[in-house]
Amino acid sequence: MSPFPQRRGRRNTGNDVSEPVTPDRSNGWKVWALFAYAFCMTSGYVSCRTVGDGLFLHRLGAEKLPAMYLVAAAAVGLGTFLYGKVAARRSLEYVVAATHVTLAGLTWWLEHLTRTHPDLTAPIAAVYLLAELRGALGSIHFATLLHEVFPDGLPAHVPALSGLGSTLAGMVFGVAIGLVTHAVGAPRLLEIAAAMDLAIAALLSALATHLIKARRSGSPANDASARPAMMETPPSLLHVTTKDDPAGAAATSGTEGHNGPGGSEEPAATGDLSATPRPPRNWRSVPRAARWIATIVVLRSFLVLLVDFHWKTVTDVVIDATPSAEASLTAYFGWFYGVLFALTGLTQLTVSGTVIRTLGTRRSAAVFPSATLLVVLVAALFPTRWMLWGAMTVKVMDVLRRSVADHAIQLAYRAVPEPDRRWTIAVIGGWVKPTAEAIAAAVLIEHTALGHSVTWLRALIVLCCLMWLVLTLHRPRRKRSSNTPRAVRT
Repeated sequence: MSPFPQRRGRRNTGNDVSEPVTPDRSNGWKVWALFAYAFCMTSGYVSCRTVGDGLFLHRLGAEKLPAMYLVAAAAVGLGTFLYGKVAARRSLEYVVAATHVTLAGLTWWLEHLTRTHPDLTAPIAAVYLLAELRGALGSIHFATLLHEVFPDGLPAHVPALSGLGSTLAGMVFGVAIGLVTHAVGAPRLLEIAAAMDLAIAALLSALATHLIKARRSGSPANDASARPAMMETPPSLLHVTTKDDPAGAAATSGTEGHNGPGGSEEPAATGDLSATPRPPRNWRSVPRAARWIATIVVLRSFLVLLVDFHWKTVTDVVIDATPSAEASLTAYFGWFYGVLFALTGLTQLTVSGTVIRTLGTRRSAAVFPSATLLVVLVAALFPTRWMLWGAMTVKVMDVLRRSVADHAIQLAYRAVPEPDRRWTIAVIGGWVKPTAEAIAAAVLIEHTALGHSVTWLRALIVLCCLMWLVLTLHRPRRKRSSNTPRAVRT
């Protein structure tokens, strides 16, 4: 049975003749194939992520995390750059399959080193970097496969259905890791990631025939690089109208349609995508909406890194002092990520769209810093024995970032004029975000070197939240046109 909704609609042809539109039942297997890819990809990521976090905190310590943040940002940037060079010269199915076979070999080798040589530090750092690289490449692969598998146009509900494989995998494997880690040992869990890589390679072999046929038919594939984070849009956002301009300038009024994955009005996919992006001459010529988004992305990068370091530092202090700390840390991360995926999926399916429709783009972006600020202030009052619960609650607010704030920021790209939109997306994703993460890591390195307390770290989190709230809740006055009659000015 095809997972496509059985709906009938009407469309207007060039001769203004109305005819029924029925879903293509032959596309059902494509959705399930993408679902399987998302499931296997996320399963491997969660397995590698939990082992990397657990081994790193136990064997190297939380004080080494800031330096690893800095190295990881550079490694992911270099890795994705090299991947882009290779992908431009070879077919997609070959590149994705070869990437996962390589990841499988590296993962099995690192599993052997971490298990047989526990005194070596380089393999532990390599596992952590491998988890970061898996997350980055997995997102790129999924977004690209969506458009290669549907070269004639991506139905808006396909990413929502296939993306559920990622949520399901995070829940299932997070809980499973929490249950079996003490029995098998943390390093052994890397074998799950390697096995999932080989499963993806087999899946790509099955998809290869279809992809080759699509290319030979001459159907133009969509430009996946121009659509950021499309797989993350929840089903509840598939029909959201942008109510306000996040930068204080009016957005296009009366615009309504599929704002979710594959919709014709996705911010990055609107306008002439074949045109070369034009960079502005100077900072003042950058559209106000683009400056607003860039500033929000900088604050988000700082806040996410600060909260992550705060949480893992407290976790290292509390759990690493227990017997069998390595297995306990890995099991804890497994349980936590499983719950986080479950809460994120539930929030996306139920309240994300309602929040953004009710509050609008600008105020929706303030939900995450508002909740984080409140929880940080309350957690500061917790007694020492509840310190881990306080840090964990602050980290759980990441659910609101993933399910509400990130999608509000995606919708905010609509306010950027079409000629500047692709340039804005490329610069923010390729330069602004990595640079902000590197600066935040440098701040944390200085924090660790000076021996500042957790209180100082909480103060930085509060500062970032307040700056974010001021930026999102303050609306600058719009310039009035001298030709506009006073009676109609707003």
